Amino acid sequence: MDLTKSTFPHSGDYTSFTVFADYPCHVRFVKTLSVFPGDDPVEIYAIDPAPYSRWVVVQQRRGERRHSVFYVRTCEAFPEKAPNRIPLDLRREILLRIFSLKGKTP
Repeated sequence: MDLTKSTFPHSGDYTSFTVFADYPCHVRFVKTLSVFPGDDPVEIYAIDPAPYSRWVVVQQRRGERRHSVFYVRTCEAFPEKAPNRIPLDLRREILLRIFSLKGKTP
């Protein structure tokens, strides 16, 4: 799936996501869904990568479970890539940036 066609849910502390990238991205609100009366609404967001961005990683959280999805630019597209399919130098750059930023978040 391409990053520019993907959406990401956020609902309180239970379902959320964090964006890591080589350049700042624009995260924009798309819509709100009400799943069940009395439950927190689910907000849906889209991510617009920066014009010069080469990579974006979205870490999705649902409760205690975390899953990272890697997107690497190919011309104008941002397809999802398995970490083992990313060239070693770029993968190293991505992981170093993620680990350095994780230490700075609360």
